[in-house]
Amino acid sequence: YSVWKHIACNKLQLSEDLAWMYFEGYLLLSDMPSGQKVALYNQLAKCKTSADRDKWRAQLTVDTLKFVLLLYIQQLHKINLRTSMVLNEEWPSRSRSPELEGRSTPSSSKALDEHSHLTFVLNHLNELMELLIEPDAYGTAGSDVNLSMEAVEALSFIIAGSIDRSKAVTPIHELALTPQAVKAKSGFSKITGTFSFRMLQSWLRATLTTNPFGIGSCIATGRRLSWPMAAEDKESKGENLGKRGKIATNAHLVPREHIMGNKVIIMSQVCKQTISRSSGTLEMATVKVHRCHFAYLYLLSPIRSVSIEKCRNSTIILGAVDTVVHVNACEQVTVIGACRRFSV
Repeated sequence: YSVWKHIACNKLQLSEDLAWMYFEGYLLLSDMPSGQKVALYNQLAKCKTSADRDKWRAQLTVDTLKFVLLLYIQQLHKINLRTSMVLNEEWPSRSRSPELEGRSTPSSSKALDEHSHLTFVLNHLNELMELLIEPDAYGTAGSDVNLSMEAVEALSFIIAGSIDRSKAVTPIHELALTPQAVKAKSGFSKITGTFSFRMLQSWLRATLTTNPFGIGSCIATGRRLSWPMAAEDKESKGENLGKRGKIATNAHLVPREHIMGNKVIIMSQVCKQTISRSSGTLEMATVKVHRCHFAYLYLLSPIRSVSIEKCRNSTIILGAVDTVVHVNACEQVTVIGACRRFSV
């Protein structure tokens, strides 16, 4: 962190708080086990002075190549932010989420998050890969440039794949070594142990598709959940079925070993209802609460992240949130919970 702080504050003219926000953002998105994160932040809680906190931060390290990719996704290198917004060069924001108005399938007129993410990666794939080239390779001809195994492994920060119809999720560097990928010319050379820049990029462009565990896929193929409302018996449950909000999940489709960031629960149009839930389905899920009005929601299991959008006059009580709670376009909403970052 001390190296990044020097670059951010002295070279990029960022404030120290913003520099730490970028660095901590990577820690939140990394695959660090939850137990290790808890131990890490317990150490921070013991710091009593700013000097102690600076000393604690200086001991932290991250994967350099993956961190560089994160900074690029944030378009940190863009000086004119207005230009980058006009050209749609920024990583797609949550404000472009699909409207969940009861459609059984995503509307083609709406830009789904995963569609926007795919477009961003395809449009900037060449630059993303160039960031991972070893410095001594820049002087060679483009066709001769190779990417190291470490560089391709860093791409797994934003790209993953599957060879068995999403029954298992495989990091991109492992996927590129499979016989199917090598036969399809992923560019791997057994002699040098590296990947051809040109061939790997062509293979990625030919095979990249949208995230099968995204919001749009959950809307289209997810399973509807019938969570009971407060003070509801079996008889009234059938009567209120038509008035219920829409709650769906893709938990039955996500491989058990890869639920982090992939298991999604959508709660939409829960109006004038009280729902309290703590279950294995909810545990470590990415939760999206959308257009809920005059509702009381108690989501008491540990959760990966929560996005609350276009809600009004509601109270939402959350269990421990591993990463971020994001609130967007809401009115008169009370959120109670413990999280590592809260953004509005």
